[in-house]
Amino acid sequence: MELVQVNYDASMRDIIEPEDAVVVVLNVLNSRMGGGELTKVAANMPEPIKRLFREAGVEVKETSPAEIAASAQ
Repeated sequence: MELVQVNYDASMRDIIEPEDAVVVVLNVLNSRMGGGELTKVAANMPEPIKRLFREAGVEVKETSPAEIAASAQ
């Protein structure tokens, strides 16, 4: 919670970008969760969302097109 409070300026609440808010939440979750749980979650996200995970410091494994195709079957 401290990270959210440090990164939140109440006087600027109307101009907080949604992507920035997501990165802060992911950062907090990453600091609280272990065992690579967020890495597993990120692996199942589309690339624009994976970018947010990376910005939050979550290790995101690259998925090859062949792996994506195999998982879709």
